[in-house]
Amino acid sequence: MKKTLKFAALLLGIFTMICMTSCKKDNEDLIIGKWNVTSLTADNMTMNPSQMGMTMTWEFKNDNTGEMVMVMNLMGQQMNETSSFNYTIDGDKIQFKLDGENAIATIKTLDKKSLEFEVSGFDEEAGTMMNGIISCERM
Repeated sequence: MKKTLKFAALLLGIFTMICMTSCKKDNEDLIIGKWNVTSLTADNMTMNPSQMGMTMTWEFKNDNTGEMVMVMNLMGQQMNETSSFNYTIDGDKIQFKLDGENAIATIKTLDKKSLEFEVSGFDEEAGTMMNGIISCERM
Protein backbone atom coordinates (compact mmCIF):
# COMPACT_ATOMS: atom_id res chain seq x y z
CA MET A 1 0.00 0.00 0.00
CA LYS A 2 2.83 2.43 0.87
CA LYS A 3 4.50 1.73 -2.48
CA THR A 4 1.23 2.46 -4.29
CA LEU A 5 0.83 5.76 -2.45
CA LYS A 6 4.45 6.74 -3.15
CA PHE A 7 4.01 5.85 -6.82
CA ALA A 8 0.75 7.86 -7.01
CA ALA A 9 2.46 10.83 -5.31
CA LEU A 10 5.37 10.58 -7.77
CA LEU A 11 2.97 10.53 -10.74
CA LEU A 12 1.05 13.48 -9.32
CA GLY A 13 4.33 15.39 -8.88
CA ILE A 14 5.41 14.66 -12.46
CA PHE A 15 1.98 15.63 -13.80
CA THR A 16 2.05 18.90 -11.82
CA MET A 17 5.55 19.70 -13.11
CA ILE A 18 4.48 19.04 -16.72
CA CYS A 19 1.39 21.22 -16.31
CA MET A 20 3.38 24.07 -14.75
CA THR A 21 5.99 23.92 -17.52
CA SER A 22 3.27 23.72 -20.17
CA CYS A 23 1.37 26.71 -18.74
CA LYS A 24 4.56 28.79 -18.64
CA LYS A 25 5.41 27.88 -22.22
CA ASP A 26 1.83 28.53 -23.35
CA ASN A 27 1.90 32.08 -21.92
CA GLU A 28 5.31 32.74 -23.48
CA ASP A 29 4.09 31.57 -26.89
CA LEU A 30 0.62 33.14 -26.76
CA ILE A 31 1.80 36.61 -25.78
CA ILE A 32 4.09 36.97 -28.83
CA GLY A 33 2.64 39.45 -31.29
CA LYS A 34 1.01 42.86 -31.48
CA TRP A 35 -1.86 43.83 -29.18
CA ASN A 36 -4.23 46.80 -29.46
CA VAL A 37 -5.24 48.28 -26.09
CA THR A 38 -9.04 48.38 -25.85
CA SER A 39 -9.35 49.69 -22.29
CA LEU A 40 -7.31 50.99 -19.38
CA THR A 41 -8.57 50.84 -15.81
CA ALA A 42 -6.95 52.75 -12.95
CA ASP A 43 -8.37 54.08 -9.69
CA ASN A 44 -11.74 52.41 -10.49
CA MET A 45 -12.05 54.44 -13.70
CA THR A 46 -12.05 52.72 -17.13
CA MET A 47 -10.99 54.56 -20.26
CA ASN A 48 -11.23 53.54 -23.90
CA PRO A 49 -8.19 54.97 -25.71
CA SER A 50 -10.01 55.28 -29.05
CA GLN A 51 -12.72 57.45 -27.47
CA MET A 52 -9.96 59.79 -26.34
CA GLY A 53 -8.45 60.10 -29.84
CA MET A 54 -5.61 57.78 -28.94
CA THR A 55 -4.30 54.38 -29.98
CA MET A 56 -2.01 52.28 -27.86
CA THR A 57 -0.31 49.04 -28.85
CA TRP A 58 1.96 46.57 -27.09
CA GLU A 59 4.21 44.31 -29.14
CA PHE A 60 5.86 41.33 -27.48
CA LYS A 61 8.74 39.81 -29.47
CA ASN A 62 10.33 36.33 -29.34
CA ASP A 63 13.57 37.70 -27.87
CA ASN A 64 11.86 39.02 -24.70
CA THR A 65 11.86 42.61 -25.92
CA GLY A 66 8.95 44.70 -27.04
CA GLU A 67 7.54 48.13 -27.80
CA MET A 68 4.66 50.10 -26.43
CA VAL A 69 3.43 52.67 -28.96
CA MET A 70 1.02 55.47 -28.16
CA VAL A 71 -0.42 57.76 -30.84
CA MET A 72 -2.48 60.76 -29.72
CA ASN A 73 -4.30 63.50 -31.57
CA LEU A 74 -4.22 66.71 -29.57
CA MET A 75 -5.83 69.80 -31.07
CA GLY A 76 -5.33 68.47 -34.59
CA GLN A 77 -1.69 67.57 -34.03
CA GLN A 78 -0.54 63.95 -33.93
CA MET A 79 1.93 62.96 -31.26
CA ASN A 80 3.73 59.58 -31.24
CA GLU A 81 5.54 58.03 -28.32
CA THR A 82 7.37 54.71 -28.46
CA SER A 83 8.88 53.00 -25.44
CA SER A 84 10.99 49.87 -25.65
CA PHE A 85 10.86 47.29 -22.90
CA ASN A 86 12.30 43.95 -21.83
CA TYR A 87 10.13 41.29 -20.27
CA THR A 88 10.22 37.82 -18.77
CA ILE A 89 7.29 35.53 -18.05
CA ASP A 90 7.06 33.18 -15.12
CA GLY A 91 3.69 31.43 -14.96
CA ASP A 92 1.07 34.20 -14.85
CA LYS A 93 3.59 36.96 -13.99
CA ILE A 94 5.25 39.33 -16.46
CA GLN A 95 8.32 41.21 -15.22
CA PHE A 96 8.76 44.42 -17.25
CA LYS A 97 11.68 46.79 -17.49
CA LEU A 98 10.27 49.87 -19.23
CA ASP A 99 12.18 53.17 -19.47
CA GLY A 100 14.47 52.06 -16.64
CA GLU A 101 11.56 51.22 -14.32
CA ASN A 102 10.59 47.75 -13.16
CA ALA A 103 6.99 46.65 -13.01
CA ILE A 104 5.25 43.36 -12.42
CA ALA A 105 2.05 42.39 -14.19
CA THR A 106 -0.29 39.52 -13.49
CA ILE A 107 -1.89 37.95 -16.53
CA LYS A 108 -5.65 37.79 -15.99
CA THR A 109 -6.61 36.57 -19.48
CA LEU A 110 -4.44 35.34 -22.33
CA ASP A 111 -5.66 33.45 -25.36
CA LYS A 112 -5.32 33.74 -29.14
CA LYS A 113 -7.55 36.83 -29.29
CA SER A 114 -7.34 38.65 -25.96
CA LEU A 115 -4.86 39.73 -23.32
CA GLU A 116 -5.63 41.35 -20.01
CA PHE A 117 -3.02 42.06 -17.38
CA GLU A 118 -2.90 43.93 -14.11
CA VAL A 119 0.19 46.09 -13.64
CA SER A 120 1.62 47.29 -10.38
CA GLY A 121 4.71 49.33 -9.82
CA PHE A 122 6.16 52.17 -7.82
CA ASP A 123 5.82 55.66 -9.32
CA GLU A 124 9.04 57.39 -8.24
CA GLU A 125 7.75 60.88 -9.11
CA ALA A 126 4.50 60.51 -7.18
CA GLY A 127 6.04 58.34 -4.47
CA THR A 128 3.12 55.90 -4.55
CA MET A 129 2.23 52.46 -5.83
CA MET A 130 0.39 52.50 -9.14
CA ASN A 131 -2.05 49.77 -10.20
CA GLY A 132 -3.98 49.37 -13.41
CA ILE A 133 -5.61 46.83 -15.70
CA ILE A 134 -4.82 46.84 -19.41
CA SER A 135 -7.18 44.98 -21.77
CA CYS A 136 -6.04 44.20 -25.32
CA GLU A 137 -7.10 42.40 -28.46
CA ARG A 138 -4.70 40.78 -30.91
CA MET A 139 -4.05 42.81 -34.06
